Amino acid sequence: MWEIFALLPNMEINNRSSDVPVFLPNVLAKRNSRFSDVEPCPAKKAKVDGQGKTEKGAESLFVRNLPFDTTADDLKSLFKDANDVSLPLFKNGKNRGKSRGFAFITFQTEALAEVWLQQTQGAEIHGRTITVGLATGPTKTLIVNGLCERTTDKTLIDSFGGAIGAKIVTDEETGSSKGVGFVDFDNEQACQAAKESMKDAEIDGNRVTLSYGTRRGPTKTLYVTGLCAATTDKTLMDTFEGAIGAKVVTDTETGFSKGFGFVIFDNRRACQAAQEAMKNGMIDGNMVTVHYEKPKGF
Repeated sequence: MWEIFALLPNMEINNRSSDVPVFLPNVLAKRNSRFSDVEPCPAKKAKVDGQGKTEKGAESLFVRNLPFDTTADDLKSLFKDANDVSLPLFKNGKNRGKSRGFAFITFQTEALAEVWLQQTQGAEIHGRTITVGLATGPTKTLIVNGLCERTTDKTLIDSFGGAIGAKIVTDEETGSSKGVGFVDFDNEQACQAAKESMKDAEIDGNRVTLSYGTRRGPTKTLYVTGLCAATTDKTLMDTFEGAIGAKVVTDTETGFSKGFGFVIFDNRRACQAAQEAMKNGMIDGNMVTVHYEKPKGF
């Protein structure tokens, strides 16, 4: 089983015991220091280690094409589950104090960042359509989307110079391609070079899109699809033994459930055990499907 996670604030999580805090840890620092001419907006501080490095584990979105008059409150209003908003501002000149046109939005889990990535595609701020993506840099793996059904692992690896491995993601039941795959490289430089060379490229007649990412097996998060409208965060978490938090994804306008959610565990072993236990399981009368991999449309 493969899962897509990329590199990149307050979601309240239901808790099973008093040993688990009400809020998941706040783990990503502000990122304005890289811009010498940027004045950062006020933001919550994240935990850092003794060397001043940001703790890993959180996810961030990179938002571009923002109007000059965008404020941190505008972004908090759009990204309602955000734990931290970092909006770089012009420090000097006629645009002093105004947005530089981009921002970093930090969430407490990879799953939550992925949810908001999907929900804000095509969103507007002050009449301008913004661009939202995962804030990630080069890795040793490329995620390839838009593959046709007949593309094989061999075709995929042969399409990328310098690739050392490739895998098409397939449906567990039918064995058919899900239209996405992974290509591995020996180092980040080779991966970045391959991404640049394959811009707007086609594989087996299909135009594909590329992004940096990683692939792995069981993690600490399960994605659950097939939920009924009545299922709540608490019901979802209580269904999974060992869960420390859960979130049902809702429509940003109506507040109604979208029929899927995610469940968070303290460790990978507990996550894997829960996934095995919930095969062909039911929640509130609905047959649900449990995934390590983020389902299409999530």
